[in-house]
Amino acid sequence: MFLWLGCVTAVNLHTQCISGDCTSGTGTMLWQGDITQYSGSWRNGKMHGTGTMTYADGSIFKGNWINGRLHGKGNMAFAGKNRNGTSFRDTIKGFWYNDSVYHNGFTKGKQQASIFVLKKGSIDSGFGKIFWLNGNRYEGDILKGQMHGKGKLIISKNGDLPVFDIVGECLYEGDFYKGYMQGSGRITRDGILEKEGQFETNVYLGDD
Repeated sequence: MFLWLGCVTAVNLHTQCISGDCTSGTGTMLWQGDITQYSGSWRNGKMHGTGTMTYADGSIFKGNWINGRLHGKGNMAFAGKNRNGTSFRDTIKGFWYNDSVYHNGFTKGKQQASIFVLKKGSIDSGFGKIFWLNGNRYEGDILKGQMHGKGKLIISKNGDLPVFDIVGECLYEGDFYKGYMQGSGRITRDGILEKEGQFETNVYLGDD
């Protein structure tokens, strides 16, 4: 699935109800800061029931919502581009719980506000991929639902992980430990090396 998402949660941005009832009914809301748009059911001013969210990068979620969160059956179609610039789309289908999707009958877990997909192994361990709705994305070893082992983490410009004074989207490749960048690794931006050496709990310690 390695695209990179600009798929962010639509919060703290100026909104406008462009049609229908966006309080308790059926309506369409536009987040003008990033052109994210939701069309569907509302209750008490929150997305509730069935609806479709179209994100700024073109990714689309269709499914169920409860109190503003993805919850119930739904499909997420991610829009992105490979490194050679070609476009593609991956779709994840599953049961969602508080903005997370779990396969194989799992309906809840620790990965809050994220999308968790495994290529092999169990839901807790193996080699897999984690997507966060703020745009961060991971592919690599997973242990107990966390980044652990060897992997790649793309930190989006909208992400909430430290970016070490690097402006814009960047890529960390290296070691992870219990959800943190920890061990030997390197950070690149647009293919240019920015940092390389030792990391501990997401902090860059310096050259090896």
